[in-house]
Amino acid sequence: MTHKKNKHTIHTKQTSYKRPTSLGREPGELVDYDIDNTKEAQIFHTSYNTDEFFRKVIDSVDNIKSSLIPNRTNWIQVNGYDIDVIESIGRQFNIHPLVLEDINERVERPKIQSTKEYCFITMNVYIFNEENVKIVQSRFSLLLLEDLLITFHESTSDHFAPVLSRLEQGIGKARQNSSDYLAYQLLDCIIDQIFNTLQILGEKIDSLERDLANFEKDNILALIHKIKHQLIIMRRGIWPLRELFSSLVREGDEQHHFSESCTPFLRDLYDHALQAAEINESLRDETISLLDLYLNSIANNLNQVMKILSIIGTIFLPLTFITSLYGMNFTNMPEINSPYGYPTIIVVMLGIAGFMLYYFKKKKWL
Repeated sequence: MTHKKNKHTIHTKQTSYKRPTSLGREPGELVDYDIDNTKEAQIFHTSYNTDEFFRKVIDSVDNIKSSLIPNRTNWIQVNGYDIDVIESIGRQFNIHPLVLEDINERVERPKIQSTKEYCFITMNVYIFNEENVKIVQSRFSLLLLEDLLITFHESTSDHFAPVLSRLEQGIGKARQNSSDYLAYQLLDCIIDQIFNTLQILGEKIDSLERDLANFEKDNILALIHKIKHQLIIMRRGIWPLRELFSSLVREGDEQHHFSESCTPFLRDLYDHALQAAEINESLRDETISLLDLYLNSIANNLNQVMKILSIIGTIFLPLTFITSLYGMNFTNMPEINSPYGYPTIIVVMLGIAGFMLYYFKKKKWL
């Protein structure tokens, strides 16, 4: 069931032509990014232990805390953007206003923050749209508490269906562990999606390199620049993940929210983030090389055209001299009355042209 926005929200609604901004607002005051009021949030409650599993839709955001079941792992999943839902959850679970502001913000850099009560992680999910050759970003945030995980995903698409399937079927270690392992599984899904996006981009680059000669000039140049731009966007979100996951495996405030049994999995996340960053840099270098290859091929084609034109001009230079010489209107030119003058000049001109072509061929200029 979808949660409708409250008409009496304290935040000023922006018109469709004005971009909302936090400039001049109080720290922690949320900005409503749904300027057209078109987005709705779906709230799901998943609860499980080793023996039981159930999942339901939450009708009212105000009843979230009371719906939690003790002695089970509870997962509150908010799909879609709704500022009222964020505020209500913040009030019920005593979440700091600055953390709520980070959940609400639309930025690219991942962030981790820990208190005694909860661990907060936020990052972007990257989905590649092959039709438009564009990466679609959606913000994902999680709050890890004891036996409770609260997630906020700007997209209404369920990218965590494999995790839900394993929980429902009791496959693997999902039901035998608490909310920290569930948080790891969701983060692992995001990293897998990043790898999938990078793989598609890599295949796109390989395809452009193979078919470079078959594309229109403007089209292929636009594609190369578009892919390069998408890789730069991903770089801003991928590189900080190394620091984020590294903080989870180091001794510190963040680590105490994860059990010791979860540490090897967090190290694996760090390794995957490092690998994703290296792949992103490699693809970016390939894109730059592809751009250089394209520009070099254009320059080579231009050089070939200029070479042919230069050869043609060189061949016609002596022929033009001869025709201009005999085009002068002097009465006493010796060949002007000769019956064989015209064919003789034509033969001479053809001979000169043929000799020059032979010479250019011998010099391997043709």
